[in-house]
Amino acid sequence: MKNREGIKYLQEFLNIWNFSEEYLIYGTSNAANSLLKKLGDKLKIVGFLDSDNTKWGNQFAGYPVLSRSEWRERFGGHKIIVASGAYTEIREFLEKEGLREQLDFCDSRFLTGSYFAVQQNKVYLYRTDISITQYCNLQCEKCNMLSPYFKHPKHKELDQLKAEVDNYFQWGDNVQLFNILGGEPFVHPQVEEFTRYVCEQYGGKTERIVFFTNGLVKLQETMLALIKEYDIEIQVSDYRKGIPEVSERVDQFIQKLEQQGISYRRNIDNEWIDFGFPSYRNENMDEEQMSVFFDRCYSPFRGLSDGKLYYCHLNTSAVNAGLFEDNTNDYFDLKNFDSSRKQELVLFDLGYTELGYVTYCRRCKGCFAVNSDFIEVAKQLRRQDV
Repeated sequence: MKNREGIKYLQEFLNIWNFSEEYLIYGTSNAANSLLKKLGDKLKIVGFLDSDNTKWGNQFAGYPVLSRSEWRERFGGHKIIVASGAYTEIREFLEKEGLREQLDFCDSRFLTGSYFAVQQNKVYLYRTDISITQYCNLQCEKCNMLSPYFKHPKHKELDQLKAEVDNYFQWGDNVQLFNILGGEPFVHPQVEEFTRYVCEQYGGKTERIVFFTNGLVKLQETMLALIKEYDIEIQVSDYRKGIPEVSERVDQFIQKLEQQGISYRRNIDNEWIDFGFPSYRNENMDEEQMSVFFDRCYSPFRGLSDGKLYYCHLNTSAVNAGLFEDNTNDYFDLKNFDSSRKQELVLFDLGYTELGYVTYCRRCKGCFAVNSDFIEVAKQLRRQDV
C-alpha cells in the first residue's frame, strides 16, 4: 500500500471497526490474549473461532470457542477480528467463505495499531527482530539471516546495541514480540548483559521477549537464571532433519530448559521455504503487481538495525551483508525522534511505503502466502560455496 493513502485510510478503517458491533475473534493463543489486554474493555465479543477442532466447544477467556458450522449458523453476519500468527492462512479461508478483508474481517495487529495511533498517538507494534551478531555455528544454505554470506561477520558492540534499543523504544510504546536473533545469538560474548539491559529498561513496553536459537550453545547458569527471571521465551530451531548429528546436543539444551522451568517452543521443520535470495530476481512484475505481491506476502517480521526499522528483516540482513543496496523506501528512520511522526511509523509498520512495496521484494519469492518453493532443511555450505 502506498504511504500517501495512509492516515486517511486508518481513520476510515476505524469508522468501520468502531467497537459499536459484536465481534468474533479468530484465534485462541497469545495473539488473542494480547488483543484482549489492549482492547478487551472496548470489544463486544460473542465468541471465538479456532482452526483446531479440539478446542471447539471449550471456553477461552470466558467465551465459547465455536466450530465453523456454529459460526456460519449463529454468527455468519458478524465481523471477525483475526488474532493469530497464522493470519495469511486464515485470510485465505475467510476469503473463500466470501468475506472481504478490512470490511468483514481484519487483522488484530491492524486494529490495535490503527486505534492507538489515531486515538492516542501511540506506537503499538507487533514484532521487531534485532540481530545481535552475524556469527553462527552453522553454515546453512539459504539461511534467512544470510549468516554464511557475510564475508567478514562481526558481533555488534554492546554500546551500539543499547543505543539501538534506546532509540527504538523512544518511538515505540508497546511491542508484542521483541525477538533477539543472530546468526546464533548465544555466541555473542555479551548476550547476557544486553538481555538484562532490555529487560530492565524496557520490559514494561514488551509483551514477550523471545530468543531464536539452534540449541547448540551451552548456556551459562547465570544466563539461564536471567531467562527464567524475566520469563523470556526460547524458540529452538531443531535442525536434526538436515543435520542428524546435532540431535543429542539439542536434546540436552532442551532438557536444561525444562529443568529450569523455562518457556520454550521446539520447531522441527521437514522443509524450509526458499525465499530465493541471493540468486533470485523478480523482474517481470509491474508496479501494481508488485504492490499486490507485497500485500499478499504480508511479511510479519520487522528488522531493527543501525537506527532504522526495516519492513522485512530479510532485507535488513541483505543490506548488512553488503548484498543489497539500501533504499529509504524500505525502512523508517528512527534516529531523530519526533513525536509528531509516530503515526507515520505505525503506517510503515502496517505496510504503507512510498512505492507500495519494498524494493527487496524484487529479490525475494515471499512468505508462505505467495511462495510454495521449498528446500532441504539446514543444508550445510562449505566456505568456498558461498
